[in-house]
Amino acid sequence: MNRQVWGTARATAVRPVRHPALRRPGRTPLARAAGLVPAVLGEAARLSGLDGVAGWRPESGTWTSTGTATFPVGPAGAPAAAVLRLTTTGADRLRSESRALAALASAPALRGLLPVRHAEGPAAGWWYVLDSHVGGVDATAALAAAPGLRPAVLGAATAVITGLHRATAVPLRVDDVVLDRWVDEPIRRLVRSGSFPLRTRPAQLDRLRRRLRDGLHGRRVQATRIHGDFWLGNVRVDPGTGAVAGVIDWDTAGEADLPAHDLLHLALYGAALEQGVDLGAVVAGALVAGTLPPAAEESAAAGRWAWEGVDDDVVVLLYWLRHVAAMAAQHRGYAEHTLLGWHLRNVRTVLRCL
Repeated sequence: MNRQVWGTARATAVRPVRHPALRRPGRTPLARAAGLVPAVLGEAARLSGLDGVAGWRPESGTWTSTGTATFPVGPAGAPAAAVLRLTTTGADRLRSESRALAALASAPALRGLLPVRHAEGPAAGWWYVLDSHVGGVDATAALAAAPGLRPAVLGAATAVITGLHRATAVPLRVDDVVLDRWVDEPIRRLVRSGSFPLRTRPAQLDRLRRRLRDGLHGRRVQATRIHGDFWLGNVRVDPGTGAVAGVIDWDTAGEADLPAHDLLHLALYGAALEQGVDLGAVVAGALVAGTLPPAAEESAAAGRWAWEGVDDDVVVLLYWLRHVAAMAAQHRGYAEHTLLGWHLRNVRTVLRCL
């Protein structure tokens, strides 16, 4: 296979929230988080100054693969007004998201599309954030109900994220400092994730490192702000037109990265979901074929201005490395056999192609 930062974060003093429900043995993590919701909403009301928050009620919660409990909340009998998330393992991730949201709050390309962070803080060993509810519906749900909307949804999502990329683009020469951040540090995170196969395959990691360094060193590119996990599950749309109503989950956002991370994730991760396979299989297939799948080629075309002169296989590997390193760090709390299986399907499969 042959791209300015707005806003400043406002620090808000927080105090720990205590609730005896979290100390009861034998409850699931979601149930323990649910027991904390009334106390957290009371604290959030104090921090945010929003009227009525302390009396809001949660809807049914969900437990995500990254160890986060999520509850739509709002006045009794009314639609959700906000989303409350709690985690015991992802506090750093949510704090990173707070910084990203603060920096992007005045970005013209995202005006009206971001959640507002009302409050955050510690809660008896958990970390919580309370965000405004973003309108629209999950884009995956919209497409399940109306498959004919796919071109409109993908086009609208690509236009929104490309608007952010172009508005924040700055010229960058890829030197050793950039390579350490883009290549070496993600590889170190993969190794620290505790994967037995990676610890026993230093030669494959060395080949990956050399391929990326050789393909990127000295190149002049356009670095931009990125979402970092831009797939349709993080896009909210109008179910009738497919227009983007919001973009959520900015916890893996980046300040100076290639737009490929967003554009290729939208296409390649979407292809993996459609085919019912892991992302590693799609990435490995593209590397072996020496060409991007048609949908990914169309997506990449929207951002190739930012990495002109860098081979596509290098860009695909760079995207894949950032993604799997972030996922491995988030999944460290999984059972060892689950993490091992994920690595075998998503990491080892790709390393074998090098």
